Amino acid sequence: MNGRRSKISSEPDLFSVDPSSYLPLRLSSMEWPDPAQFPLNHSSATTRAHVWTDLTTSRRPLVVAGFTSIAELVELTAAWATKQTDGEMRLLIGSEPFETERTSFVSSRLAFTDDVHRFWLDEGVSLRQSAKIVNAIDLIESGRVNARFVEGNTRLHAKIYAGETAATVGSSNFTHAGLSRQFEANARFTSELEPARFIALASIADNALRWRAKAARPLLTRSSDAAMAR
Repeated sequence: MNGRRSKISSEPDLFSVDPSSYLPLRLSSMEWPDPAQFPLNHSSATTRAHVWTDLTTSRRPLVVAGFTSIAELVELTAAWATKQTDGEMRLLIGSEPFETERTSFVSSRLAFTDDVHRFWLDEGVSLRQSAKIVNAIDLIESGRVNARFVEGNTRLHAKIYAGETAATVGSSNFTHAGLSRQFEANARFTSELEPARFIALASIADNALRWRAKAARPLLTRSSDAAMAR
């Protein structure tokens, strides 16, 4: 009797298995349209795969996002700066980026002067953990990254990620969950296959940037302070 109970208790049951862990596999087993046209997240595809490439391979990418995380912004600016020696990245954020749970943004490609070492060590920040954060701040201060978030009663809820040859619009916020984990629905238009839709979507993103250009506040101070506080 005890042996039978032991055998039964060792088997998964309704309360011991998290059904959400199977969702990506179940989604990937279904038929979906071309992910290059409709970026989704499941076990064999992510929205990030297309959005990231479109943004980092463009000299003047534009991110219009209702919600973001500092981690994704830091990673994006680092990846973009590695590929682009000039140009301008434009970021318009609908709400102030939330603090990430990440504590390490190591970048093997970045070197620091003795002055920078002394400054950040005096502030109690580990350079080994903060290289990409320092790089992101430097890009903003140099004008290569124009990053702002919108204040006021009119909220920015749109999510548009526009590069020079493709633009994506949909439900994915600029967070790890939105770009890689959650069930999302997005549409992507390329200048090669759907030039009219690509131009129209890119113009919407440009208009959003111009619409809030005066009201939007620079992102540098609060985002950097929040990141450093982790």
